[in-house]
Amino acid sequence: MDYSIKTTHYSIVPDTKKYLDEKMQSLEKYLEGAETIAIELSRTTETQMHGRIWRAECTLQNDGRTVRAVALEETLHAAIDAMKDEIASQLKKTNAKKTSLVRRAGAKVKHWLRFGYDA
Repeated sequence: MDYSIKTTHYSIVPDTKKYLDEKMQSLEKYLEGAETIAIELSRTTETQMHGRIWRAECTLQNDGRTVRAVALEETLHAAIDAMKDEIASQLKKTNAKKTSLVRRAGAKVKHWLRFGYDA
């Protein structure tokens, strides 16, 4: 899986890159049709007083749709986890809607074949 990583106010270290790769691998089954995946990791300055200074953002194009998730957390790994969970949730919801639509259409066709179009 190919994706681009952008960092702001932070230089990525190999351990973080490996951790991010592991988390993105868990989403691979949902990202089969994704054209572009962009991830941004940054250290913010405006929320330093509150402790949530790490930001992870993921934007992807999937089947003509844009899916975006942003997470602010106290540690970089926690931000990556929260971002991954939000992307997974959005992709699962989209997949469930597609499956539901296909099942409803199939049931309607089956009903028409059994009882005719007017029934």
